[in-house]
Amino acid sequence: MSSPFILPIFFALFLSTTPMLLLLEAKSFPLSKPNCNQNCGNITIPYPFGMTENCCLNNNFLITCNSSYSPPQPFLRHSNINVTNISLDGQLHILKKIAYICYWNADLPKSNEPIFTLNPQFTINSTANKFIAVGCDTSAFLQGYLGARRKTTGCISFCDYASDVSNGTCGGGGGCCQTSIPENLSNLNLSVSSFYNHTYVTDFNPCSYAFVVEEGEFNFSLDNLMKLKSIEKLPMVLDWFVGDNNETCESARRKMTSCASQNNTICMDSKRPDSGRYRCFCKEGYQGNPYLVNGCQDIDECQLNTNNCTHKELCVNEEGSYRCSCPKGYEGDGRGKEGCSPKNKRLLRTWILAAGTYI
Repeated sequence: MSSPFILPIFFALFLSTTPMLLLLEAKSFPLSKPNCNQNCGNITIPYPFGMTENCCLNNNFLITCNSSYSPPQPFLRHSNINVTNISLDGQLHILKKIAYICYWNADLPKSNEPIFTLNPQFTINSTANKFIAVGCDTSAFLQGYLGARRKTTGCISFCDYASDVSNGTCGGGGGCCQTSIPENLSNLNLSVSSFYNHTYVTDFNPCSYAFVVEEGEFNFSLDNLMKLKSIEKLPMVLDWFVGDNNETCESARRKMTSCASQNNTICMDSKRPDSGRYRCFCKEGYQGNPYLVNGCQDIDECQLNTNNCTHKELCVNEEGSYRCSCPKGYEGDGRGKEGCSPKNKRLLRTWILAAGTYI
C-alpha cells in the first residue's frame, strides 16, 4: 500500500513546477520577416532591421553580419558601427570610438577625432548618454546638428598632480568632466585638445580623451589617465524611428503597409521638431513585433499569471484582455485584494446603512 504522504508530496512538486511549465508553453512571437535569419551571433535582429534587402524595411535598417568575428557581430549598414542590442521600444545600442590626442612625442602628437554621421531615422539619445572628457590638461567639445542648426557643448578638465584626481567621480574632482547632450542630434563630431601639450603632467597623463557613453557604463578612475588609450570603443545609445520624410502617424495610417495601420498597434510621432517620423507599439494585452503584419498577438494573462484577479483560477482570457469572476456566494468585479465579498455581508451592510438613515 502506498504511503499517505506520496500524494501531497507529488501535488507540491506539481505546484512548484507549474510556473515553469506555463512559461515553456507561452507563445513565441516572431520578430523577423518569414524566411529571414533572426540572429547574428548572439544578437537578435528584429524587423524593421534585417540582414538582407528583402528582410529589412529599407537600406537604412540594413544590418551587416560580419562572420570574421567569433561569434559573428552585427554592424549598421556597411559602417564600422558595431550593434550590441536592438530594442523594439526604439533604441539601438552600439559601440562608438573615442576621440583622443596623445603627446608621447610633443612634436608629433597622435590623435583621433571620429566623425559620426547618422541616417535621418536615427538620433543620439540625450537622456541615456553623457559627454565625458578625461585628462589633466584637457579641453573637449561635442558638435552636432538638429536639422540645419548646429548644437555645441563641451567641458574642461585640469589637475596638476595625480593626487588631485578623485577615483570614482567625474566632475567632482580633477581629471574628468562630463555634461549632458543636446536633444535629437543626428550626427556628431568630437574634438579634444590640450592647453599645454600635457607638458606638466606627461609622467602620469600623456593623453586627453573625449567620448559619448551610455550613462552608468563608464566609471572614472586614476588608471584611466594612463590606460584609457587601450579602450577603442565604448557603449552608446541611439534612438530609431520609421517613416519617410514628413510622415506622421496620421499620414502613415493611410498606407496599408505601415505599422500604424496594423491591427492591435498604436502609433506615436517623433518629438523631434524636424523629423516627421514615428514609432509603433503593441496595444496593452498584446505582444510581438508591431512592425510585422499582424505582429501584435493576444497574450493569455490567465496562463502567464499577469492578471490581478482575486481568484486566479477564475480568470478567463479574452482578446486583448481578460475577465475575472467571483466564487459562488460572492460578488464584485473579481479584481484586486478585495474584488470579491460575500453577498450576505454586502446585504447586511446595506441593511445597516438603511437602518442608520431611517433612524
